[in-house]
Amino acid sequence: MWSVVPPFADSWDVLRAYIMDPSAYVYWSTPHHQDDMQIGDAAYIFRTVDRSGVVACGVVEETPRHLSPSSKSLFAFPDRLSPPGWDEAVAPSAWKTGIRIHQSHWDDPLATDWSPAHGAVSRLSEADVAVIEGDRARR
Repeated sequence: MWSVVPPFADSWDVLRAYIMDPSAYVYWSTPHHQDDMQIGDAAYIFRTVDRSGVVACGVVEETPRHLSPSSKSLFAFPDRLSPPGWDEAVAPSAWKTGIRIHQSHWDDPLATDWSPAHGAVSRLSEADVAVIEGDRARR
């Protein structure tokens, strides 16, 4: 989903820069479960390729909202909706969820032997959360 833009060498570096940004705030494309997400919910960002695992932990600060030219100003941080390398035309969804990143694990992902059962955006079971949080606590 991420295009290579200078000064980055590959799309993973572009995504890393977005997640690791000092603002600690991301908008995540949310093709499913828009009605299930609430402010304060835990959010885990999972990298599925190349050292897969949870690369960031945070909390939902904005429930999913459909992004359009007329709704962009309703988002808390509209400049974070179009970061360098992101192409909304290929996004999985125009629905965006605002997530405050509390911890990044990009260089040493959590729960590397775990894989989400239902794609990129899913509701995790209590067992799934226990695996992630158990790994987080051990660090």
